[in-house]
Amino acid sequence: MIKKKHVDFLNQFGYVIIKNWSSLKEIEKLKGELQDATNKNLRQKKTFDQGMIHNCFMHGPNLLDHISLKKIREATDKFLCKNSIIYAYQSSSLAPYSKNYGSRIHVDSPRFIPNYRTNLGYILPLDDFTKENGATLILPGSHKTEKIPSLKLFHKNCLEVICNAGDAIFFDGRLVHRAGENKTSKWRYALTINFCRPYMRSRFDFPRLIKNKKIKLNPSSKSFLGFNVRVPVNLKQFYLPKSKRLYLPNQE
Repeated sequence: MIKKKHVDFLNQFGYVIIKNWSSLKEIEKLKGELQDATNKNLRQKKTFDQGMIHNCFMHGPNLLDHISLKKIREATDKFLCKNSIIYAYQSSSLAPYSKNYGSRIHVDSPRFIPNYRTNLGYILPLDDFTKENGATLILPGSHKTEKIPSLKLFHKNCLEVICNAGDAIFFDGRLVHRAGENKTSKWRYALTINFCRPYMRSRFDFPRLIKNKKIKLNPSSKSFLGFNVRVPVNLKQFYLPKSKRLYLPNQE
């Protein structure tokens, strides 16, 4: 599904849109679970990112299964590197008549290393992205420079990513972007995953977070959640046989 033209486009412009990435049936299931998690979140103690769901894989079987899909690993292998892990898996939804924490202009990776990608972004719209409901705004080619533009320069040259629910948006972690503003009476739902290289660290310690939880992981989802790149806490773990080590060989 990931073709050379997709890789070349992302390398040049910092983003690529792949149409019909997920079926409407998949989207319906993901959206249902995210809606439930969002409604629960809104009833809890208020935070600066109220309505943003962190660690989405813990909020429903379909949200968990999504990271075990072969096409997700294929995409990260081609756009980033082999054996990449998830830095963060969260929602990027917009409440009615509002913006969110992602509506400031920003990049998803603080590191600028010329010709070397440390992070890959992935947005899956669960509703159509339109001008009215806050489609993501991006600055094509901005991943090639360390400088973050002014708000004026950004809006003069940015592109509004109008796409359908189920399309996939992949982008370089250094691409300057921002969420739009939802000017409608309905929520605009979306998922966002930030992938990083296997020697880097996730935002949360996923293996410890999941410990003692009734969550079944297959080899692919375990790999994405960093189970193959853990570090030992004592000599007993350090001297385990290769097959049982916490940091498996050939991950980088």
